[in-house]
Amino acid sequence: MIITDGYGDNVVREAQWVQQDLAEVGIQVELVVQDYATYFTESFAGKNYDMGYGLQTPMLSADEYLTGEWTSDGPRNWYGIADPALDQMIVEQRGELDRATRERQLHDIQRHIIENVSNPVPLYVYDGLSIYAPYLHDVFPHPDYGTRHQARMWLGPEAPGRH
Repeated sequence: MIITDGYGDNVVREAQWVQQDLAEVGIQVELVVQDYATYFTESFAGKNYDMGYGLQTPMLSADEYLTGEWTSDGPRNWYGIADPALDQMIVEQRGELDRATRERQLHDIQRHIIENVSNPVPLYVYDGLSIYAPYLHDVFPHPDYGTRHQARMWLGPEAPGRH
């Protein structure tokens, strides 16, 4: 399993945990730690690996994630997924305005991916939690690998009309 130390020690340790979990079910995996340039340009982009472990760019919406990674012509479909039924499901959810109906559609899409497509196998998603208070100003969270959006936030009196 390729892994890069370019994401930091925590991600390497996570890959080691996956390696240990796989060993417990009888799957022996060798970790190949690479510098980020080799990992991303030679191994990952060249599909020169059996398994890989790494971070995924966070997305702002379910549609951005699904369209980018799971549609046949998605710009981040690095795995060659080509499932016309999945493509159609993703297109249909995009135009749904009823929240409950769209949520059901998204659950159906997840189920279809797990049962019929699931490559890659997403292990987990980092939970991005943003807490707001009326006295916290200029906080504009954006999904990324860090918390750069916090650089300009400040505490002060409650803004008028903010509750």
